Amino acid sequence: MLRLNGSLDEPLLTDVAVGTGNAVFVKGRCTPPSGRRVERLTIALGGEEHALMGYGISDRRVGGAGDMWWGVVPLPPVTEPVEMALTLRAELEGGGVARVRLATWRLVPTLEIQPVAPPVAALTSNSRLIAICMATFDPPLELFQRQIESIRAQTHHNWVCVISDDNSRPERLAAIREVLGGDERFVLVPSEVRRGFYGNFERALALAPPEAEYLALSDQDDRWRPDKLEVLLGELEGGALLAYSDTRVVDESGRVLSDTYWRYRTNNYTDFTSLVITNAITGAASLFRRELVERSLPFPPPHGDIFHDHWLALVALATGEIRYVDRPLYDYVQHSAAALGFSKANAGRGRWGGWLADVTLRMLRLASRAVRPVGRVRYFENYCRLVLEARALEQRIGDALSPAERAALRRIQGCDGTVGGAAWFALRTLRPLVGRNETMGMERGLLAGLLWRLLAGLRAQVARVRSSA
Repeated sequence: MLRLNGSLDEPLLTDVAVGTGNAVFVKGRCTPPSGRRVERLTIALGGEEHALMGYGISDRRVGGAGDMWWGVVPLPPVTEPVEMALTLRAELEGGGVARVRLATWRLVPTLEIQPVAPPVAALTSNSRLIAICMATFDPPLELFQRQIESIRAQTHHNWVCVISDDNSRPERLAAIREVLGGDERFVLVPSEVRRGFYGNFERALALAPPEAEYLALSDQDDRWRPDKLEVLLGELEGGALLAYSDTRVVDESGRVLSDTYWRYRTNNYTDFTSLVITNAITGAASLFRRELVERSLPFPPPHGDIFHDHWLALVALATGEIRYVDRPLYDYVQHSAAALGFSKANAGRGRWGGWLADVTLRMLRLASRAVRPVGRVRYFENYCRLVLEARALEQRIGDALSPAERAALRRIQGCDGTVGGAAWFALRTLRPLVGRNETMGMERGLLAGLLWRLLAGLRAQVARVRSSA
């Protein structure tokens, strides 16, 4: 058996929580045995092979040896922890197979996080228990204190606030405890490792007590209206799986920057394709039933510009009803330390072909240089993230997807490396002309990414043909 020279650049995982199905974006480099060419490259997890999204494009411009390969590996559900080998397999031109073992992943059924116990008073109340899941990291203390007081002032009184702290500095953690005082409704759970906001919100949801029928997400620096929980709860008790509201955008001093979140874009909670491309359902504006969390956890391992509330919104729209409250129920505070602000949210000559090959290759290089500054980033950070979420949705809730939703996910995945796919996104860039601006023009960036993918693939193909001539 020939050995393939290959490596896994991302993600460097050991344990992977699967739930009822998940997916992981993988990317690396490989070099075939000396003098051989790769005819077909696949990746296998535990012996089951999967096609890659792409391979054979040079990565030397950003350092490192070998050509890039990348793709999404679907993860089957498991009932107990099991170790599986991740292997890259190359079928070589002229016959023969080469392999390399990239990693060993330990697949586990669920997140290994123990939920907290709610206060006794919460269990004896006659009203529904809501778990407020807050993620903190070195919070601005004045804003944090204001947010805590706004939660204390809620007209719906039966709640517990679980605070997942993402390894804040010791002095800031002590200040958090001082703000909370002895209020047993707040349960602070510090983490010894840094997860980032995506993983920290996942941990916060997993920490919620199982007795809570409803869950809400909370940022560390906003300010809620007193009736926020009460109003959203009324929508859920009317049958919705998730309810969310508008928000008022303010600065640190409370000065109003916008009376609505929809100043620059249209709200959307019905168009599944548009919601896959760009999220419109802010986590801090939402309240949802426990079953949404049970379907959503664990999150897909992070890649690119992935967000916790986007994943929750996709699962919610695919599995239940979403309702919108058309008035602000909290103030979204903009400041320099916020994780995501309002404005951000919203050459050589060869033998083959003679002069014609030279002209073709030079034209491809010029076109590639035109889209490369943003195209490569947009492809891997944005488009590959869409494919990851689409595959994870298919694995996790495939049976719950409607035919139209399945078709939308297949359409997005089928755009990779095709002229038709680039044309579809090009047509979607015209939607604002008819008032459809709910995606904030994200299609333009995705189009740049897909054009980079097409041009880079063509260049690699021409170079391979010329080298073999």
